[in-house]
Amino acid sequence: MDSEKIHQIAETLGIKANPASVRPVSGGCIHEALRVSFKDGTTVFVKQGYGPKAPMLRAEHLSLLLMTDTHSIRCPHPLAIIESKDCSMLILEHLNLQPLHADAGIRLGHQLATLHRQTAPTFGWDSHNFIGATPQNNTRESNWATFFWKRRLHPQLKMAEHIIPSSRWNGLEKAFFQLMDGHTPQPSFLHGDLWGGNAASIEGDQPVVFDPASYYGDRETDIAFTHMFGGFTPGFYNAYQEAWPLPDDHSKRLNTYNLYHLLNHLNLFGSGYLQSCHQAIEALLLHA
Repeated sequence: MDSEKIHQIAETLGIKANPASVRPVSGGCIHEALRVSFKDGTTVFVKQGYGPKAPMLRAEHLSLLLMTDTHSIRCPHPLAIIESKDCSMLILEHLNLQPLHADAGIRLGHQLATLHRQTAPTFGWDSHNFIGATPQNNTRESNWATFFWKRRLHPQLKMAEHIIPSSRWNGLEKAFFQLMDGHTPQPSFLHGDLWGGNAASIEGDQPVVFDPASYYGDRETDIAFTHMFGGFTPGFYNAYQEAWPLPDDHSKRLNTYNLYHLLNHLNLFGSGYLQSCHQAIEALLLHA
């Protein structure tokens, strides 16, 4: 990070720029992540995005602002976003993250249920965002099954058509709507990308979540994705159930909801996810 960018950050935050130390932070695969510390004791976490990556930072900034406003679940407070033609920077409070401890996981279960109780008239969002590096269309729909098919599953299937030809998923739409028949969830404010790598603890066993891809959708989708890569303790699930029990038949939709993420990983990272996608597609087709 050059001195001009450091001065931009300092000016935006209303502090003196020099001297400042800049240290790369590991963990991200899309943006350059940095820890920037100023002489007055101010330390911030900065994500840099170049060119077409800038809209991702804008979308994340909006999600974090709105999540903060729910007063339900801790996330890094968004301090500012600096946008320019060549490079945009998302400036967040710096948090000393630790693995998600068991006690923090229990608190997270309760808090996630509180987040999910934030509702809206329809499914979707007022702006589009991203799931990883993939654009995520949030055009609103009044019907959940229609939204999830049109805005989530079908676009990913079309992107994967060179790997999974449409003949392999012929009949999937019919099977999906049969599976969803009678399921009428309320629109819930979602984290949207809630896997184990996007949840942690900070001091005092306080849970924190980050890197959201928020929209209003079925809360079961957040819970389903927590199962995909693990990292959440039984206490987390028990606490969520205690705060707001899921429908008795929620498990029958879990694999279909995670098919969205499997397809996204296939489209982003390649054929290592192909077998899992085929298995999830076959399981859904068997429902027809």
